[in-house]
Amino acid sequence: MRKEGILKVKIKNVNDVDGIIVPEPFNRQVKMVFGPDRGEVKDLNLICAIIPAGSSTDKRDRDRTELVFILEGGGEFICNEKIYSLVPETAIYIEAGDIVQIRNTGKENLKLISVYREPFRAEDLYRKILDAAKK
Repeated sequence: MRKEGILKVKIKNVNDVDGIIVPEPFNRQVKMVFGPDRGEVKDLNLICAIIPAGSSTDKRDRDRTELVFILEGGGEFICNEKIYSLVPETAIYIEAGDIVQIRNTGKENLKLISVYREPFRAEDLYRKILDAAKK
């Protein structure tokens, strides 16, 4: 039961959130908007990413369930070697163990949001992404 006078709504503008720029070959911007080490949300992540034209995410198996929603742009979603087309307003459910990659094959940025119900700490997620770009 909610106590009177206590507001628990959390609102952020993604443009105000610090994130990372991932170097080539997986050039993209990643921002963890909500997460357990961000002080507001303990039980999930909300991550925003912008993948420039011609770039992609790294190809790796997911260790937890993920939901992805394509906001803008287009490209390809590769899951367990099968290729699917991505357009705005496409929703993707990724199961733990799936080997996935998102490629921006268009001419504009591909913008997406990602939700994990088993959250990462921002530091751990950023390290994993940056390490993949170094390999």
